[in-house]
Amino acid sequence: MRVQEGGWDAEFRLPSVADLHAAARAADPRAALLARCLVSAAHHGTAVPAAELPAPVQRRIAEAVEAADPGADLTLNVACPECGAATRAELDIASYLWTELDSWARDVLLDVHLLATAYGWSEPEILALSPLRRRYYLELCADA
Repeated sequence: MRVQEGGWDAEFRLPSVADLHAAARAADPRAALLARCLVSAAHHGTAVPAAELPAPVQRRIAEAVEAADPGADLTLNVACPECGAATRAELDIASYLWTELDSWARDVLLDVHLLATAYGWSEPEILALSPLRRRYYLELCADA
């Protein structure tokens, strides 16, 4: 994609989940995301790095990204349970996904630990069991 503004010419690509994840860990997430997604930038034909793009050009890039993928911005109206007033809340799907995957991985590791301790099975043997069968064995451990 390309944006042109006042002698500036910037070519960029849409951010990936990996770009968003890396930017979220950076000290300046906006600058990190711009640096990752900027393919090239020039001012009156002279190449410049992402850090030298002026705010209006950066804003145009952000607008172009949003226009290219309007479904990427998930904003929800959440009602207050006390008064019923609506509040806008953004859903960061990448963060949500990583949180869910981390939680799942920790649960599986705990299952492996408990079953290995109770039955002396190895990790590969435990993971070879279906999730339902692992759950049944864990219930037996808890009842004992």
